[in-house]
Formats: sequence, structure tokens, C-alpha cells
Amino acid sequence: MADDWDTNDNTWRTGGAPTSNDIPSDDPWNHPKGGDVEDGNGDDRACFNCGQSGHSKADCPEPRKPFDGTCRGCGQEGHTRRECPDTPAMTCRVCGEEGHIRRDCPQKPPDVCRNCHEEGHDVVDCKAPRKIDRSTVPDIDADKAWVEINLAIQERDGIEAQEAVQKYLKHFPDMTYVELEKAFRSQDMGIYLIATERVLAPTHTNMDLQGNLEKKMMRAR
Repeated sequence: MADDWDTNDNTWRTGGAPTSNDIPSDDPWNHPKGGDVEDGNGDDRACFNCGQSGHSKADCPEPRKPFDGTCRGCGQEGHTRRECPDTPAMTCRVCGEEGHIRRDCPQKPPDVCRNCHEEGHDVVDCKAPRKIDRSTVPDIDADKAWVEINLAIQERDGIEAQEAVQKYLKHFPDMTYVELEKAFRSQDMGIYLIATERVLAPTHTNMDLQGNLEKKMMRAR
């Protein structure tokens, strides 16, 4: 979700996929008979249990081979952490008691929507305006913030301009993009807020300076 001044551009970054050379030779899951055959292209996968092709480990008709790696719970060989007889009892992160997890805790506080910060619904179902939090924005006089906007524009520093605008908006939380644009133009400040329409990813939405969602247009400098 874009923020009110588009300062958290969350671009997906993908790195290269790990190769077989990245897997330690002593990795218990690096089964020599599992996965593709040597120089395979992914079309001839073998069962990780018996090593035969044509089925997966979950569908293998052969008896399950014992785990020959090391338990990450106790450090002993021959079983997984899930099967470890010495695994300590689970501890709830809410109440600190054993025997249940946070999701099942009777003392768990109500879940709060990450969009509007209200209780009773999940963020995926929220249609309320987003809660705009400017508590981390420095507190300075509005006139000084306006001077900082001018200086940033003169220096053609877009980041500084955005930060200065946030300081100014902290004094005027109801100011809209239209009103801000008119203020810029009235003083011939050399910066313009131009509304454009762009295709967004399904997980993103446009919003205005007050957090109202599902806006059609987005701001471009």
C-alpha cells in the first residue's frame, strides 16, 4: 500500500535462486537420490525416500527410511526436531505459560487492524481510511517547514522536499493534494503535483493525504 506521500516504495527485489553448490555436503536434506538426476532439467524428479522416479516422498509405497540427520532441538542424531523426545514444552509469547501458542492463548488481546488500527476485523477486509501516523515527523514551526520546502525545491532535492512537506502537513492534517498544489502554484514555487493514473499491483492501492483508500489517481512530481 502506498503511503500518503509515496515514500515507502516497496519494490520487489529478487535475487538469484540458490544452486546445488550452495547446499552443504553434510546437509541431511541434501539426499543424493532426491530431486533431479545429475544434469537434470526438473522433468525427472525422484522420490526423496526410495530414490525411484514417478512419485513423491508423500506417495512412496516403500517404508519410510529413518532420518539420518541431526535434531536441531537436542543435537542428537536419528530424529527430527518434531519427533524429539527432549523438546521443551511450547511457551506462549503472550502469557508466558506452557502448553499453548499465542494463537490459542485465552489472554491474547484482540487483534488490531493494521490499516485503521481498530479492532474487530482483518486488514484485508478493511475499507476505512488508513491511520496516518506522523508521530515520527519532527515538530517544527509551519512557517519554517514552508521555508524548508522552498529551499529543497531550489536545490532540486526531491527527498528533502517530501520530508519538509510532511513537517508542514503535520500542522494541517486535513489539507488535500489539490490545496497543496494550489499553494505551490500561488507562490510560483516551481514544483507541481500532477495526478496520473497507473496500473497497480493487486496488493497495492492509492490513497490521499488523509488515508482514504481506493483512489483512482496518484500523485506525480
